Amino acid sequence: MITVQKLNPTLDITQLIEKGSFLKEENLTSQVDVLKFKLKKFGTRSYRPQVTEEIEVYDGATKIFGGVISKIKKEREGIYTSVYEVEVKDYTHLLDRQLVPTDYENKSPEYIINDILTNYTDGSFTQINVAVTGITIEFIKFDYVQPSKALQELAELIGYDWYVDYNKDIHFFSKAIGETAPWDITDTNGYAVDNSLEIKIDDSQLRNTIYVRGGEYVGSSRADKVGSGDGTTNIFKLPYRYDIEPSVTVGGVAQTVGVDFIDSEDSYDCLWNYNEKIIKFKTAPASGDVVVTGSPLIVVLIKAQDNASVAANGKYEFRIVDKKIKTKEAARMRAQAEMTDYANKLEEASFVTYTTGLKSGMRINIYSDILNENKSFIVNKIQTTIIDSGNNFEYKINLVTQRTLGIIDFLQKQIAEVEKRIGVMRQENEVLDTIVDIQGIDIISVVEAMNINQYVRTFLETNIPTESLLNAGIDDPPIWVAGAYSPTGAADRKRVPRATRSCLLAS
Repeated sequence: MITVQKLNPTLDITQLIEKGSFLKEENLTSQVDVLKFKLKKFGTRSYRPQVTEEIEVYDGATKIFGGVISKIKKEREGIYTSVYEVEVKDYTHLLDRQLVPTDYENKSPEYIINDILTNYTDGSFTQINVAVTGITIEFIKFDYVQPSKALQELAELIGYDWYVDYNKDIHFFSKAIGETAPWDITDTNGYAVDNSLEIKIDDSQLRNTIYVRGGEYVGSSRADKVGSGDGTTNIFKLPYRYDIEPSVTVGGVAQTVGVDFIDSEDSYDCLWNYNEKIIKFKTAPASGDVVVTGSPLIVVLIKAQDNASVAANGKYEFRIVDKKIKTKEAARMRAQAEMTDYANKLEEASFVTYTTGLKSGMRINIYSDILNENKSFIVNKIQTTIIDSGNNFEYKINLVTQRTLGIIDFLQKQIAEVEKRIGVMRQENEVLDTIVDIQGIDIISVVEAMNINQYVRTFLETNIPTESLLNAGIDDPPIWVAGAYSPTGAADRKRVPRATRSCLLAS
């Protein structure tokens, strides 16, 4: 039995939906699931869908979808009928309303996930199904990314996967273990509709030898001889960049060291250039070993290989560039996560079923003597449609042996890789310039206290002009005088004139 309902307040809209328009696409784990349908409003049908409304779908008593309306297209059909095309995204849409602008050092994935959900979401999400990893993340930085992207980056770092379920709970689990499907496929158990099971094999994404090129880390201080004084050479090439200016000796005698293009060479024996990795002497040393001592910046560069995959398939090399990786251990974890995805041939499978219970990311086994197949697959995508005049669902299931990327996810990943290569990241002590929308504020009241100079106040208090009423008749007009003038009394006829807008004098 199919039930589609909106929440807050609850309303069953099952009978309003055009059955042939109903399509639910459930994508691989962290990718967003989408529900689309049409409904008509006419006659006694009063419901109009609204953006941000929550929608739930049930197959019998089992909830198979929960999410938020994100798009609506309205059309008029005739005089009395309106048609609504509705798109609903799963709860990732709510998860991503804020950005994560922080970093974590020596924290577990469980701690990081909890902190993100607590501080960068609306607080409605739980983490009941976050597996305990037993892993400590040495360092990870999030540069104003959506929470879903932060969780994805965290998962990829350690070879895990994640998704938001239809009850707003976060699932975070090892790809090597996965989540187990409630049933498997055999030639006789009836879960796969007859003639619907297909299997394809592809090795185009095989990767079993991974090079990871990260950023730089500060190594232990060391002394290196970079040359010897000969009275002519005044520039010496350095083996490393250093985190701060190094110390320099010539024949064991300490030299004063400045920074090139910042300090004057007249004030130092030599200048250190960070970018060119050189030491420049004002006067070429006549003799003695030139020794430079400092803490070098060492590039994180590691190679990892899956020997079993190489033996079975040959060597397939791949390079990852990520300047956010600051330690060799983090680089090894990143390489291992990549090989977990791509160290073996990619096998894809698909089938149709009428039975609910599968979720993208689950592991399901196919045991088929007919196809000579006995393998564990991952549920990659589920498409749900309505059949039997609206009484039942049909599920088309896509399976893979290792994770594949859709084109949107692929392009997003390439953009992220470019940002990492050029070093687009949040810097320390950044200042956030906040602009607040004040639209709708009609009146601004400003109250300002003004202190009047005491001298002015005293002058005004003691020199207030007095005005006496003047009863001026036709035969007894005032005597006009130039101002300023204060009458001495009622009998005094002298008054200061004023000009009207027509420039006529008036009393």
